[in-house]
Amino acid sequence: MALPIVEIIVNQIAAALARITTANGYQVTVAEVYRPTKLGGHDRGGVGNYRIALTLPEPEPAPELDICGAEPVKGWMQPVMMDLLFRPSDASTTAIEQTLNVFKADVVRCLFADPQWQGYAVDTEMTPGQTWIDQDSGECGVSALVEVSYRIKENDPYQLPSNPPAWTRIIDGGAAATAEYEAIIEGNGQ
Repeated sequence: MALPIVEIIVNQIAAALARITTANGYQVTVAEVYRPTKLGGHDRGGVGNYRIALTLPEPEPAPELDICGAEPVKGWMQPVMMDLLFRPSDASTTAIEQTLNVFKADVVRCLFADPQWQGYAVDTEMTPGQTWIDQDSGECGVSALVEVSYRIKENDPYQLPSNPPAWTRIIDGGAAATAEYEAIIEGNGQ
């Protein structure tokens, strides 16, 4: 079954987060990354397990990413609500804020290793997040919003735009883009 571009991006995010392990050079090992299958909160994990829940609020149009022309392109920003969940043991002597800061730092490192998600996204941004502690369950975590901007063909959420014009590659930036821009101005580029 074909998936819309937004689902491909979210699946890549989930897969990347699932690779957060001490064996892969991180400070923590994530036991589970999941998207809840029904409303009503998160499943409780065991003591000492690092878990990440991803939920998707409604996407927002990103008109600054739109491109008019022979093949119109529509820009979108998909918010991804990310709950980093942890339940410390009663015997733990590590400050909960330290545990959560290390967990969040590993997640940030992972998310920004490839903020374009293998070319499916334009960019990824993340809010600082809000730390919380549930006194009743003993669970704690950080809730943060990740915003992924991406482009699709105007009326086809399953298709990336094919070869965007040179000026859009320049907008998406970098030193190579500056050289490409100079070549276009001099008449040597597209």
